[in-house]
Amino acid sequence: GSEMCIRDRSIPAEGGSQEVTVSASGDYTVGEAPAGFEVEKTASGVKITAEENATGSPKSGTLTLTLDSDGSKTVKVTISQPQKGA
Repeated sequence: GSEMCIRDRSIPAEGGSQEVTVSASGDYTVGEAPAGFEVEKTASGVKITAEENATGSPKSGTLTLTLDSDGSKTVKVTISQPQKGA
């Protein structure tokens, strides 16, 4: 099928990265990374990286992936990171 399934990801307050495996039926486009996060495409999906969150409040954002062959097939990945010392 052409479904892409992904779940939400949380990055530790001290910073780090999360690999998200994307099971898509074809090539897909990775949308703009949410503020405070970096996203890079990997062989198996995407890697989401964040620095230490010293802002004093939790961060979260949404990353959208779109299937190239069918623009109506999108997946949203919710990324969150608690603040340090929470």
